Amino acid sequence: MLNRGGQQGYKSSLVFILFLFIYCAFIISFSRYTFNLDDIWMWLDIYQKKPIYNGFNPANGRLFPLASMDLNLLMQISNSPYLFFSFNALIVFSFCLIYLKILNLVNDNKRLNNLIVALFTLSLGFVVVMFGICYPERMLILFLSIFILCSFYMLNNPSKTSFIIGILTLNLSLYLKEPIFISMFILGILLICSNLREKIKFYYSLCIIISSSVYPIMYIVFIFGNITAKYTRYTENTNIALESLRGILNYALNDGIIIFLLNSVFIYRIYKIFIKKEKFLAFFDGLLAASFTYLCVFIALMIFESYYLLPCYILGGVPMVYFLITEKYIKVLFIKICFILGISSFITSSIPSGIYNAINLKAIGIQFNDILKFSASYLAKQPNTTIYFDGIGRGRELYAEYYVGYFIEYLNKIYKIYDFDIRSYEKNGKDILAINKESPYSYKNSIEISSPKSKDLIILSNVTIHNTQYIKNLINSHTLLYKTNFSTIPYISLKSIIKYINTLTLKSNNEIFGHNNIFRLPINTYIFITN
Repeated sequence: MLNRGGQQGYKSSLVFILFLFIYCAFIISFSRYTFNLDDIWMWLDIYQKKPIYNGFNPANGRLFPLASMDLNLLMQISNSPYLFFSFNALIVFSFCLIYLKILNLVNDNKRLNNLIVALFTLSLGFVVVMFGICYPERMLILFLSIFILCSFYMLNNPSKTSFIIGILTLNLSLYLKEPIFISMFILGILLICSNLREKIKFYYSLCIIISSSVYPIMYIVFIFGNITAKYTRYTENTNIALESLRGILNYALNDGIIIFLLNSVFIYRIYKIFIKKEKFLAFFDGLLAASFTYLCVFIALMIFESYYLLPCYILGGVPMVYFLITEKYIKVLFIKICFILGISSFITSSIPSGIYNAINLKAIGIQFNDILKFSASYLAKQPNTTIYFDGIGRGRELYAEYYVGYFIEYLNKIYKIYDFDIRSYEKNGKDILAINKESPYSYKNSIEISSPKSKDLIILSNVTIHNTQYIKNLINSHTLLYKTNFSTIPYISLKSIIKYINTLTLKSNNEIFGHNNIFRLPINTYIFITN
């Protein structure tokens, strides 16, 4: 019979597996071609069965060639979104079981380990990646987890199987995201320094170093001499200082576990090793250093998207659990303070944002497809209609320009509808993407601002920049032509609450707070006709 602790662990495992099945089922449900960064253009390529090679772009200095290879294989079977999201669900299920296995090897509290993995799947970065198809991090975190598990076995109970699988998954990881080679090189160096006398461990560590060294050689051979443009998120009109400040604040709010907790443990380990002369633990300290290095790379590159630090969690999660729980570093005041800061931001910002995005990505996919279907039918009967998108003008620092752009592309390429025009009544921003004079659509071929006329359509969605009162007035003052039935939810997290408090108290118009649609309303998409 199981003792009380065993029964609780068994129940916890059952609850975790049930949660995992529900989570994976939700990933698969309501699958549509939808917006999630580069997903929206990749779906068009999948629909047309055009190979996707976004990971190899010498002109822009990009080399992560295994990215999207899974998409290219899957599209040979079907272009149904359900197939692609079923594959994502399989990745999630496999990753969770593997990473849980690793945590169970370094921490005896299985209930805590179950909780850690479950909460991690609700975090913003994880949700964004796994509820999309364009992210190489999907496969990367799975391969990194297998590599970490094999490395643990290699250092504790070496075998040829662990050696081969570990090095194989390492090499797959190296060609899914550029900065991984730096982290893995550092890990290999630290491992080899501690395993000079044990032959198989030495060779394993050496293979990590060699594999990581091959990547920059490949980069020099195939990419370096062919770079014609610097890869950047910004244009000449971008306020880089403002975007950097926003990015760092977003990291602190959404990735507090990394920014506060990981860094504090890393600093404390340096203190313990070099000042207190404690034993260097190659596996745990190596992973900690690898995670810290990965973070530093993206800060140096000034890239702050919510999903980029996902590998930091995979690399740093194991040593953090080991040092905090097993070695009881959680009792150290400095680390305890950082732990509170990290967990607070995780619970109040990352998880609410993750849950919101899981629901919203599904909802906007259905809404976008529904308004495309309705618009295609309407425009076929009413050609040459002019359409406005409320709260979307020109200038990506202010508006969701992509929404208009892909509305046009999907009507053209999937529904074969061309006879309409898109105009804007919103003021122009500064960071306007290149104007295409050859485009037949006013939104694309000019920067003209105009006003809706009789019979023009206005589309209102939750990417509008306007506040709640404006949205209510718009809905009440226009004739409704169509409304989607599948609702999303308001965006409520620490970030939205901070912005809301600002509107009530400070009333600052500082650009750092972004636009006025704090709660990302309305929860449905509307199409109005102008009287």
